[in-house]
Amino acid sequence: MRPAAVLLAAMFLGFWMAGRLGVHPQVVQLMAAGAAMPLWFLAAYLAAQLAIPVLAAFHARGPWLAIGSLTALVVAVDCLRATLPLLAYANLVFLWCAVQQLGFLAADGRFARISRSRLLALVLTAHLLLGLLTALGLYPVNMLVNLNPPNLTLFLLGVSQVALLELARPALAPLCSLGWVRTVLRVAGGRSLTVYLWHLPLLAGMSGLLLLTPVPMPASGSAEWWWSRPLVLLALVVLLVPAVAAFGRLEERPTAPPRFRRRPAFEVAGAAVFVFIPAAAAAVNGLTLGLLGAAAACFLAALAFLRGVRLPFRRGRPSGQEMTAGEEALPAE
Repeated sequence: MRPAAVLLAAMFLGFWMAGRLGVHPQVVQLMAAGAAMPLWFLAAYLAAQLAIPVLAAFHARGPWLAIGSLTALVVAVDCLRATLPLLAYANLVFLWCAVQQLGFLAADGRFARISRSRLLALVLTAHLLLGLLTALGLYPVNMLVNLNPPNLTLFLLGVSQVALLELARPALAPLCSLGWVRTVLRVAGGRSLTVYLWHLPLLAGMSGLLLLTPVPMPASGSAEWWWSRPLVLLALVVLLVPAVAAFGRLEERPTAPPRFRRRPAFEVAGAAVFVFIPAAAAAVNGLTLGLLGAAAACFLAALAFLRGVRLPFRRGRPSGQEMTAGEEALPAE
């Protein structure tokens, strides 16, 4: 919440100043909607995180029943979305929690025990089902359309990706044992949310500034556009470095005040409500400049709710006792 609150506040102030400086309101609106497009992920990620205690326990009791139940809920919502369009957004919870269950299964080592031929068959089956469902017209061919609200096609992609990662494990494991690779992964992983949140706002800002220069802008999808992508990526990385240096620390575990509330359920629930209100409004009606400001205020209010809350987290574990998949997935706080 801390990295997102700072980003939302910065975007609101930046776009508000752009409007005050004379930028056309439609341009400001277009940039605000485009730059904040990845923010849907925060709602989905938070929903999955909040569900961990329940779903980890469900997984521990019956892993296949857990993932099967969530997948059935995804299919049920997909079947009813034509008559109840708003119900489709329930899959922001059901779909991503089903994908999270794939991570629980991987943490248990269940995919590691599957032979390579069966893993390959799983990949092919998932893609064949995906092709069949889209060919029959049950789901759009455009996967960006399938992303919001999410549907069963994304779960099939998740199954395929988990199987592909397991197939690549023999090649990836030795590579990840190299010292410099571990360092890169540790640094990148520790700042991944900052990179995710800031890359599109910085790209939008860079594109807007380029419009004020004589630099030619090739047509989207043209050969010139594709050849310019490495330069755009390099420029974006250069812009991301100071952003990560300035805001990356917000991803670190915060230092809590000395007194803690023993039962933080009310505070966590209140914070979740504050976060989900702007996320749901943006998903249904699209993001506006006013909603961007309201979202920044809601995230700051959520942080105020969480001030002083410490969730249960056992730092130690007896020697030789392994973690279950659900416990391994539990966040530090």
